[in-house]
Amino acid sequence: QSLFAKALAEGGSQSDQFRDDIPLLQQTIRGNPRNINAWKSLCEAYAKNNQLDSAQITAEKSMRYLPDNRALITFYAELFWNHDAYESAAKWFERLYRLEPSDVNKNFLVLSYRNAGAQEYKAKQWKKAASLFGQSLQHDSTQQDLYPALASALAQVKEYDKALRVVEEGLRRFPGKKELRHIQQYILIQKKDYRSLEIVYKEYLREHPEDLDAGLGIAQVYLALGKGTEAQLQFQKLRKQFPGDPKVYHAEAEYWHNLLRFDKEREIFRELFHWHPDADTLSLKIAATFEEEKKWDSARASYKGFLEKHPHDLGVLFSLASTYENESMFDSALTVYERILSDHPTNALAARRAGDAAKQVNQKEKALVFYENWAQLEPQSPDPFIAQAEIWESLGDTAKAIQAYKTAEQYGGSSKSAHRLFTIFLRKPPSDSATQSGSVGGLEEAKRYQVIALRRAVDEIAKKEKIIAATLSEDSAKGIANFRKASAAGESLREPRTIALDVAEHWIPSRRDSTLVQELTSLLREYPNAPLLVELLATIAMEKEDWVQARSLYERLLQTEPRSVKGHLYLGKIYEMSGALKSALQLYEQAVELSLENEGDEDTSSAFRAAIRIAEKIDQLPALAERWAQLHRVHKKHKVLKQNLIEVLHKLGRIDEARKLVDEKY
Repeated sequence: QSLFAKALAEGGSQSDQFRDDIPLLQQTIRGNPRNINAWKSLCEAYAKNNQLDSAQITAEKSMRYLPDNRALITFYAELFWNHDAYESAAKWFERLYRLEPSDVNKNFLVLSYRNAGAQEYKAKQWKKAASLFGQSLQHDSTQQDLYPALASALAQVKEYDKALRVVEEGLRRFPGKKELRHIQQYILIQKKDYRSLEIVYKEYLREHPEDLDAGLGIAQVYLALGKGTEAQLQFQKLRKQFPGDPKVYHAEAEYWHNLLRFDKEREIFRELFHWHPDADTLSLKIAATFEEEKKWDSARASYKGFLEKHPHDLGVLFSLASTYENESMFDSALTVYERILSDHPTNALAARRAGDAAKQVNQKEKALVFYENWAQLEPQSPDPFIAQAEIWESLGDTAKAIQAYKTAEQYGGSSKSAHRLFTIFLRKPPSDSATQSGSVGGLEEAKRYQVIALRRAVDEIAKKEKIIAATLSEDSAKGIANFRKASAAGESLREPRTIALDVAEHWIPSRRDSTLVQELTSLLREYPNAPLLVELLATIAMEKEDWVQARSLYERLLQTEPRSVKGHLYLGKIYEMSGALKSALQLYEQAVELSLENEGDEDTSSAFRAAIRIAEKIDQLPALAERWAQLHRVHKKHKVLKQNLIEVLHKLGRIDEARKLVDEKY
């Protein structure tokens, strides 16, 4: 009887006994390495002590002394199987099957690899799972469900070609396996092989015309291939085949939405409404199409229709109020927000927006009440106190404004609160009485807040730019929507950028002071990809006439922000001063082309003037006229471009062409 069996017979704590047995069993084996029972007991002790790796190592070691011992190999295979260590079990069943190629051993071998693969798949160890599934299939290629499992695991590690070969083999053996078709479609989508995908969908739909998802899938493939007409015909076909199915209508509506054809999107929702007259939320989707077209009155009508049945729907009430705000009907918006607050008195967003609306209609005291309510609802937020401070400033009560801004600072503040405190303290030196009361500071306070405002503005810009980059990088069919969302987020960069520029402009003691350069340089180490910091440092270098430093900084600016008008313009100036006129002209022309979307930008006119000046010096006016004429055909409504093109034509003596441009009407 083995020591292990003897220990069991004596009872006691099994796990402790297993651990105690291990050194005794090891000692027994050292005395007689051909003791089969000792090897079995030692492996079992390891297994029961959850040391399966040690059990496997021990089992392998035993084969040195007892090679191809069928009884021992059978024991190991069953031991690991019973402990759900299927990968180890597979190795021993592999040996056993070579010694005894029976159906039973083969089945256990196949199942061991299969179960081991399933364990790795569940653990998201895709590569290992694929290897184990593949070994299981090598021993038994009739396992239908292993083909999709293996293909899926390979797809997870982006081994798409291997996965497709598995799918093809599976379909050859089991042509009716729908799951394989779905995986095949998924892989081709990941590969963006839309032409092959079109063939696959068509073949699949011939066999399964009732599969709605496949029908919608081929419509998306048509879109990816630029076959808009085929996509539209497919949607029409699906509407006839699946009358009233919301999935079809929503897919087609999204198609029209992404094309910015909101009228067509609306038609689709109205047709779906015909099939489902109780689906009230469809009226909200219709309202959203009107909002996209800025038809606020029509959007309101849809929202009001919905509210007749659902008078307390919070989201729709907010949407209704927004339509009023978009038409500057702030008194009506305020009425809606007051309605929301009567039903939802703890809604902080309603309190904030009510305050904003009251402020817009010059009901400042009322706005203060709403903002105070907002502060109670969000006691840790700086924003309600900033809003209150702005009201106090507009009422001329600087002391209360400072108090509110400082309260905002206690809760974390923002670039705005720090900037306003900087501005107030900068323009209003302290009086003795004010200083004693602590209501108003002076230049020392301004110096403190200028640093805080600058740092926060840069940080806010960095965070918002990160969000914009993530939005634009999404690989989504909603690319247009993402672009528009990013554009809206881009607008939110304007305020912190303006704050940073203003702080730098009014830096104490002066913008040329070394403390500003030190602060900007320190920030640049923290935010190495912040174009604004590079731009500010470059501007200061220009003011100090440090042309080498300015050139280096503007070149760096264009690396991080290649569409910077200012970067091109000022780098052009540096080249011009160094006599590199051809390079300067090239930069000025690039600045002009980049500025075409920013007609109100101060740098726009400077770019045009500089380009004309240098082109005239180096006899490049004809080429400049030709290029600007091309741009004018694309940007016919750009007044500054037209005016400067006319000037160039006059300089060249092409008076008739200039007159034609003057007479153009758009």
